Amino acid sequence: MRLMITRICLTMLLIGLTKEVVLSKRIPKKDRIYVITGKVVDHNDTQESLWGAIVNEYETPNMTFTDCDGRYTIKSNHRIKKLLISFYDYKSIIIKCRRKKVINISLEEKGHEINDHWYPVYNGPPRSYF
Repeated sequence: MRLMITRICLTMLLIGLTKEVVLSKRIPKKDRIYVITGKVVDHNDTQESLWGAIVNEYETPNMTFTDCDGRYTIKSNHRIKKLLISFYDYKSIIIKCRRKKVINISLEEKGHEINDHWYPVYNGPPRSYF
């Protein structure tokens, strides 16, 4: 019985101490750093990682690029609400973060037709040249 009471007292003491330690180590909002990591891959069956894709915090200048494995890490001193992910010849997407710490993304290729590309047209010298 004594042993059980001693264990309960020690447990309560430890819980009380840990609460004090946690409360004393609370980080002020201005010093917090919010980090989101993830991977950007191709939408097709091979799931190739996209090297050099742009991961941008929506409507801010805060951005980063994916590495050779398609992984990214973006940091901010405030909560990141939305991410804009873009890559050449792929459809850009905007994702709501909703307090997630890891966001993996698959980008879909743009469908191209012959008329989608812009080709410069040369009409000759201006009329005033003659």
